[in-house]
Amino acid sequence: MTHSASNNVPLSDCFHKDSSQRHRPQDPQALNDNSDYLNTAENPLSLIITNDTHFRDLQLADASEQASAQDWLPVTIDQISSGSYSGHYQELNLPGIKMVIERQNCTVHKRGIMDEKSCTLSYVRGSTDSARVSEHQASHQALFLIPAGTEVDVQVGGEAETVYFRLDQEYFQQQTLLLDPQRWDRHYNPELLCFETLGQNLLDQHINQLLTQLSSGNHHLTHNGVERYITETLLMMLQSSQPPTAIPFSAIDTRRRAAHLVHHVSTYLESVPNARSCPGIIDLCRETGVSERTLQYSFKAQLGLSPNTYLRIFRLNRVRNLLRNPSHAGITVTEAAMHWHFWHLGRFSRDYAALFGESPSSTLRCALG
Repeated sequence: MTHSASNNVPLSDCFHKDSSQRHRPQDPQALNDNSDYLNTAENPLSLIITNDTHFRDLQLADASEQASAQDWLPVTIDQISSGSYSGHYQELNLPGIKMVIERQNCTVHKRGIMDEKSCTLSYVRGSTDSARVSEHQASHQALFLIPAGTEVDVQVGGEAETVYFRLDQEYFQQQTLLLDPQRWDRHYNPELLCFETLGQNLLDQHINQLLTQLSSGNHHLTHNGVERYITETLLMMLQSSQPPTAIPFSAIDTRRRAAHLVHHVSTYLESVPNARSCPGIIDLCRETGVSERTLQYSFKAQLGLSPNTYLRIFRLNRVRNLLRNPSHAGITVTEAAMHWHFWHLGRFSRDYAALFGESPSSTLRCALG
């Protein structure tokens, strides 16, 4: 049976006019730790709404800042399209759920591994043409369930916005079993799952209402009401969803293997600074155990880039991280470039400026103040 999320409690009912209505506080020490983080000068738009509800609204200047904002997940985010990066990150932290909305004006490649206790439900809004979640192409009807311990490999373009919800997997699975034991009476697949659903528009309307309330200074909300509403809406979306339009298993399996291969290469490249020379195609084939043709196909299918282009962009992002976060005051552009095996400094400077919209010396000068 198809369920409708419109039967849920209206979001307006989650707000109190009486600011004295509060809920149980967190552990005092944990609250103090969060307070120190949320109210630093680097996070001027981070708010503690109640003792156990936090809202962050951050303007971002680099893909690495986008990764750092998601401190619950060890994740790497690289900018892979040209332009001066600008991003926006919003996060609502409730005791049992985290809601994140992130967007940026450049195409980024995001990868990591989910922790062992959490799952996420996510979707992409705006332009989905260049948006991909592992082996699945995003669409306006796609809802992605990423179980605990699953590889995360996402590509999102500059015209798209990612919305995701982090939940305790054991609790969420218990709720799905209450809704439909026959459908959900099994452990979650260790691979990412994709569904088609039409519930995002309604959820988006209420998310926008919630963000408007927070941005306007109305912080007198009950986390129980908001959390219940979001959880129930996600459950109804998932319950009313259908498997994606039939795609041959062989095609999905091929895409999945391509996603794993790209993740393998990315992980391997993190060891490049300790190598005596920069790895090339032959080294990547040896490391992954696949042919050059398979390597080319996988990168084109996943990122729209050749392996050599990806290798160059990967290293440029690592140099940028070094320049934005200098290990010592005496670091030079040359030192950072050579650390990642850029020997032709003139070509390096041109490539860097073409990708990031500024010279490497400007990046370092800004970081050093």
